[in-house]
Amino acid sequence: MKLRAYEATEWLSGDGEKRRLSLWMYDERSDELSIYFADGIKDKATLSARIKNGCGIVGTVYKLQQTWNERDAPSLPVWIPIRTGDTPRYHGIFLTPVNYAETCLGVLCVDRRNPERFSNPAEDVMIALASVFGMAIGNKHSQALLAGTQTPAQQTPGPP
Repeated sequence: MKLRAYEATEWLSGDGEKRRLSLWMYDERSDELSIYFADGIKDKATLSARIKNGCGIVGTVYKLQQTWNERDAPSLPVWIPIRTGDTPRYHGIFLTPVNYAETCLGVLCVDRRNPERFSNPAEDVMIALASVFGMAIGNKHSQALLAGTQTPAQQTPGPP
């Protein structure tokens, strides 16, 4: 999965603009989302951030299960700043739910420095990538259930 995320980030950065990609996974026990992996984010405070379900832009996308493509994320009322150490700030942001069957597992997020929305082809790539992630994570969980290594009550699908 990480290789596909890296390839997608490289494709999206084909115009030379720096972009970052992160996969936020939902933890049912804490009712929070946290970064499972990220490409282009090195700041430890950001990588260890946790966001409550329904809070901030990531939590809102998770709760509503809607794709967002915003040109200036920091200007949104739901924006919660997370220290990244990056100057200048990132502005344009694209977020889409990562689903398996009827379950939302997390949120795929891509951001850019320019205050622009992502193009339709970029949206299509990110939505497809989120679908692949959802299937991979959900299938791994299903295999564990079939193998008897966990029961349905032990865990909702999580990162492979």
